[in-house]
Amino acid sequence: MRSFFLLFSVLVCSLVSANDFHVPSDAEALSLLREALQGKSSHFEREVARLGNRTVEVQALVSLPGDIALMKKIAPDFAHWRDWLIKDINTPWSEDDSSYAIQFQDAIETEPNILTIPYRVNVPFFSRQRVRAFRMTANTKDTGVSILGEAILSENSPVKFTKGYMKVFPAENSKDTLWILVKALVQFRGWFLYEALPEKILLREMGDRVRRFMENYAAEEALLRAGKRSPANPSPRPVFKDED
Repeated sequence: MRSFFLLFSVLVCSLVSANDFHVPSDAEALSLLREALQGKSSHFEREVARLGNRTVEVQALVSLPGDIALMKKIAPDFAHWRDWLIKDINTPWSEDDSSYAIQFQDAIETEPNILTIPYRVNVPFFSRQRVRAFRMTANTKDTGVSILGEAILSENSPVKFTKGYMKVFPAENSKDTLWILVKALVQFRGWFLYEALPEKILLREMGDRVRRFMENYAAEEALLRAGKRSPANPSPRPVFKDED
């Protein structure tokens, strides 16, 4: 699988644009998941690739205990995401790790299917409050679950486009396991950020957050299985002043 991923990256180098963003069919996604996750009840792997044209791709392949019926209840409920999604989202996995450069502060459905995420860039000489809104789409009618997100960006944003998806299926031959494919593409407007961000940092800032998302989802599913939900987030909704 790794060799295929690298070969794909080379083939599309310098050709990637927002119009090239491809959400795979269920058959395509399942083929990739089957190759990586067959026989694994608990597994997480992520990769990052520079695709040329100032575009970075992050991919995660996940297998975890879960129920697709409960996933179909939790995943599309964007209004409830702030109650479970951001728990420990800024806590590094190891006590020896430094803080994340991006500190996520909330995840609020400010309008139907618009998820707004306030965050702070915690970099020396560039500490600033920012806001990013995403147009979200959920499909739970098929065998699995598909969640698509696209950033709503201004012309002043250093990012030209950000798109991503999550596809979830019940694992083959294991009704109590979920297979999950997550992929995101980010294209920068300029070359500086694209060249300056090492793959290790990109994996940590983006890949580790996917891992935390999955951990938080598993906790939320356990609550729902017991007939509960995470309590409403007591934090006041922030006032958005600085959008990009």
